[in-house]
Amino acid sequence: MNNLRGPLLGCLAVLGMTTAAFVQNPSVQPPAGHSAPEAKPTEPEGVRGTEVTMDGVGFTPERLIARVGQTVTWTNKDPYPHNVTSSTGAFKSGDIAPDSQWRFHATTAGRFPYSCTLHPGMNGTLIVEP
Repeated sequence: MNNLRGPLLGCLAVLGMTTAAFVQNPSVQPPAGHSAPEAKPTEPEGVRGTEVTMDGVGFTPERLIARVGQTVTWTNKDPYPHNVTSSTGAFKSGDIAPDSQWRFHATTAGRFPYSCTLHPGMNGTLIVEP
């Protein structure tokens, strides 16, 4: 068994370097019959639209993509109040009663993380494109 240790470690080292080359340099092509790991985006882009629902102590969708000039509507479907408070100071709804809505007219492009200050962990992001 000791006679195989050197060649086995050498094979593992070559395999590790080959895999690292595929991951670090997308122009390096894997051998025929093999595929390099698929690159994954660091964060999901989001859902295009103008409607966000507050239900189950969460925002759906969590990431909404709207355009400058559009009006985004948050609708509270939970049996208790929520709010929509941007961490950048771009908007603040005040408390939104159950079965009520709040609207925000997007006038500036950017990323606007927000939360419900009444329910820690209830977070979302409004992405406004030009």
